[in-house]
Amino acid sequence: MGKYLTFIAIILLAVSAGCEPLDLGIEARRHGEPSGERTSGREKPQTTKADTFVYVSGVEFPESYDWAVDSAFGNVSSKLVLFRDGVRVCEIPAGPGTVFSADPDMHRIAGGHLWTDGLSGTKTVICSDGREKFRFKGRESICSFVLDGEDVLTLGAARDGPGVFFRRNGDLVFSDEKGRCIGPLYRDGGRWYFAYRRTVGEAVSIARDEYFIVEDGISLPVEMPSDVEKIFDIRIIGGTLYMVVNVKGSSVSPYLVQGASRTALGSAGRVALDCSIVPRSGNIWVTGHVKDGKGTAYANLWEKSKVLVNRGGVGSSVVPLGENYLVVSNDATSGLSLSGSRIGNITVPPPSKFFTESGSFCSGNRILLVWTECGKNSCVWDGGEVRNLEINGFLTGVSLWP
Repeated sequence: MGKYLTFIAIILLAVSAGCEPLDLGIEARRHGEPSGERTSGREKPQTTKADTFVYVSGVEFPESYDWAVDSAFGNVSSKLVLFRDGVRVCEIPAGPGTVFSADPDMHRIAGGHLWTDGLSGTKTVICSDGREKFRFKGRESICSFVLDGEDVLTLGAARDGPGVFFRRNGDLVFSDEKGRCIGPLYRDGGRWYFAYRRTVGEAVSIARDEYFIVEDGISLPVEMPSDVEKIFDIRIIGGTLYMVVNVKGSSVSPYLVQGASRTALGSAGRVALDCSIVPRSGNIWVTGHVKDGKGTAYANLWEKSKVLVNRGGVGSSVVPLGENYLVVSNDATSGLSLSGSRIGNITVPPPSKFFTESGSFCSGNRILLVWTECGKNSCVWDGGEVRNLEINGFLTGVSLWP
């Protein structure tokens, strides 16, 4: 799970952080003291009240457990932790006997709180700082999570087989039990959108995909051009429909489609594997992976027909960060490499953990990154300053909030 797992930072109501007593028969702890945090020599103690705080999430295991090996995956007790400016403000017991999971795809930071999705029998349970907010029937993976004022919007996928579900506070707004999400939940022109596909025909020889845009809970079919064999992503941007596609018989892949206009993004002899449209102020980016005739994969970032990034290697990807971008490579031999226009080049020896979607955050010109050197340091990178957090586990996410 998690390929389209996305947290969209559209939060319209400020909520203060902190854990409260639980309704789930477990105890979440609120902390007011630093937890053995080490800071670099370049940092100074904070003497004035900050207008924003750096929130970091992580998963912590018992000191006796080698989480890097993780031989008891899914069967060992752990804790979900939330730091605010390096101070632990929340701990939530996770693992067997709880509705909380150490799976990084099942928690995220939103509005200064640690939000989780878990399973209880045949139901999905949504919690904030360990306190249940609502639950609903069905076992869903959360593909997109958005705070909209006092409401929680979720775009979920069935854990077993097809099925797409759009909910507000757990109440069903739209569902298609044969659908599969192909992008995030987002807002354009005051309306909420997402795209999905549905396979029609059981036999492989006659099976075909139909594509849909859902606008405020109403499904609208997307006409697939006759020469298009696959649609990777569909977006409404400024009221206009955009698609990234593969065209039948073309040696170039992929294409960006806007109405009757098409722009070739890829190079001849390369085939797109996956692509996503990234709206930007005054322009559009497309990220994705392609492979050449030898089977070598590349992570690409395109701006119209211009290739901004073409990074080869296992574990490579491009992460948009506002008007900037982050290029990520991570493999067992060379380790983790992070680079970008406002980042420079960061290298971390193997083995290490970095979560592509949640391990980076951008607000204006401020960029934050978190990663973990297995068995060593868990690092928060903030504009070149590096802070280490003591945790027998790994960091999973980072965000800014008042």
